[in-house]
Amino acid sequence: MAAAKEKVGFIFECGRDGPDYKVCNHFLGRLNDKIEMVARFLDNKPRLLAECGGVAAALFGIDKCSRVVVAWDLEPAWGGDACRHEDKDLALKSLAAAKVSVRQVLLLWSEREVECRLMADRRA
Repeated sequence: MAAAKEKVGFIFECGRDGPDYKVCNHFLGRLNDKIEMVARFLDNKPRLLAECGGVAAALFGIDKCSRVVVAWDLEPAWGGDACRHEDKDLALKSLAAAKVSVRQVLLLWSEREVECRLMADRRA
């Protein structure tokens, strides 16, 4: 009998099947086939940073994920502020408001549109 996969929640700033999701899903499948991705989408950076706490709480509670990854672009293509410190503070405030332990959460931001570059270059 095959061992059950570990459920890990991912919260993305893109829409369903957006580039962040596609790249993470591809690499996760290649790097660790013992993890099941449970993806949620918050469409844009301001919404992700403001609402990630409630979504993370649901991923832990309802979906029974063991960990959660909150992923966004530091500098999205459409512009906006790009401050790692401010982004981190906003995400941590959202997590704290939802009473989510940060010990089980990874905040993962990428430099400007790295996922689009990876998707454009098949060798990458």
